[in-house]
Amino acid sequence: MFKKILDWYSTKEYKGIIKQISPNDMMYKAAPNHYFWWGNEALKRTNITLGKYGQTEIKRILILPSGHGRELRFFKVAFPGADITACDIDKDGVDFCVETFGVKGVFSNKDPIKVNIGDSFDFIWCGSLLTHLDSEDWQKFLTFFAEHLNPNAILIFTTHGDFMTDEFRKGKLDLGIDEETKQEILSSYNTTGFGYGDYYGQDKYGISVSTPEWVKKQINKIERLELLEYTDRGWGNYQDSVSCIKSI
Repeated sequence: MFKKILDWYSTKEYKGIIKQISPNDMMYKAAPNHYFWWGNEALKRTNITLGKYGQTEIKRILILPSGHGRELRFFKVAFPGADITACDIDKDGVDFCVETFGVKGVFSNKDPIKVNIGDSFDFIWCGSLLTHLDSEDWQKFLTFFAEHLNPNAILIFTTHGDFMTDEFRKGKLDLGIDEETKQEILSSYNTTGFGYGDYYGQDKYGISVSTPEWVKKQINKIERLELLEYTDRGWGNYQDSVSCIKSI
């Protein structure tokens, strides 16, 4: 059973949340004033989705990527009886989550088929992972999520949709991409509904942008994964949120 903590949505105190921050938490260093706000927004989106679709018996939760617990610390309080797994390619982040929040830890991999996770889950939160991956990796991770969802369990993942892409195009949003790569991303987006480019010096890790229609087509390719809801700017009024369910 999850408990709604609606008072959090109008306060900055975030009662009950463990405030300890790892010195290696790059998300905190990048935006310390918005760090807890983003975690709270993840829980807010989850409460809306689970409440709307009648999912209340949540016994196992996967947070991937977990980082150093920006979102996980909120889920830990909201789902006190659930077994939560932190999974990330950043081993320091996983270790911090295990030690600080008392959750299970699993090290991730660029290829999810190599992730030895074992469990299946009643809910999976995937905030801002596919926003950094090319289309072939979207398929790999969506397949991975479907394989590790229990029947009727829900997945929420986030994307850079039309709003974020428009901000990117206008130069109002700095995503750490050089101008040439930016134009290649936007050109592909305009033509196919999806664009991707590596960060400088990175291989297969960068920025992706996608239309709702393109995202829905990717979901339709995954066996037993069905779209529940696509919400424009559903996470923090910036990234789109996509809610899926695993069919029986």
